[in-house]
Amino acid sequence: MENVLKKRGLMIGLLVLAVAIYFMSGSSLPVLFTSGPLWTYLVIIGIIGSGYMAVKYTLEDRKIDEEWIEQEGQVYMERLEEAKKKKNKLS
Repeated sequence: MENVLKKRGLMIGLLVLAVAIYFMSGSSLPVLFTSGPLWTYLVIIGIIGSGYMAVKYTLEDRKIDEEWIEQEGQVYMERLEEAKKKKNKLS
């Protein structure tokens, strides 16, 4: 889990660095927004937002799966204990 968070932090840092380099290249903000059609910027924002949400919900889903697996493992261990007790009573 910590490894995923480190990777996510690294990706965000690289994105911020890329944006900073772009702005330091000499282009002004009005030129940025008038250099292309508005829908392209909306698509780029949508892609970034979609990627963020995919990572967020993948991590959340993985956490829920791990909790469910733990619960099922506990039920299995309880069944094994009961079977051992019954076997010991019979012998």
